[in-house]
Amino acid sequence: MTEAMLFTARGPIVDPTRIDKPHQLVIVRNTAEKQNHVVVDRYGRGHTLLPGQAKEIDMVLDEVANFQAERKPGRIREMMKQIGNVFTFVNEEAPLHPIRIEGIPDIAIDPPKPKPAAQPQPQKA
Repeated sequence: MTEAMLFTARGPIVDPTRIDKPHQLVIVRNTAEKQNHVVVDRYGRGHTLLPGQAKEIDMVLDEVANFQAERKPGRIREMMKQIGNVFTFVNEEAPLHPIRIEGIPDIAIDPPKPKPAAQPQPQKA
């Protein structure tokens, strides 16, 4: 999460722009075998998921889409590998993210739309 969070003695101050974003109640499952994960809900509260644990959480749809995209098979990432004393970059398939979103179909992340090219103006005679 890249947004700045403000805290009081009672917990985080809810960001109104985050509250206004589209959201959905989803089941979030930690499929990791040993690692705990913290998932932030719509209100900015963190929920710790133990290995194998699932919780129903109200999440912002943009974050749901990001988790779903991280679980797509065939994602390629650039990794640095050491061969002898030489470090080189290689492309390899990324592992699936251990957080799985259930109870909602895949959400397509909209790629940035290209700006339309300027239309030539007709010449006045």
